[in-house]
Amino acid sequence: MTAQAGAYFKKLVALMATKLFVPAPGTTQAEVLGHLGDIEKAKQTLKNAVNLANEAVDAVIAAPDNPYGADREAIAKAIVEKANSQKKP
Repeated sequence: MTAQAGAYFKKLVALMATKLFVPAPGTTQAEVLGHLGDIEKAKQTLKNAVNLANEAVDAVIAAPDNPYGADREAIAKAIVEKANSQKKP
């Protein structure tokens, strides 16, 4: 992710990161805290989140019925808004 990444792309990365930080069933509290407390593991998780966000945007760009063209920020906005609309109250 570059410093010029737009606000919605950054939100998409944050959304992906929350999915990656959620522990798998059976993970102990100590394991979760150990992961969050390990800066290298946290950096790697954030890198993975950026990769996932880029993959999601690239998938939309490659779609034949893509109404956004190559506007990565507009695509990120659409994904974030769709995800937010599907959140349980």
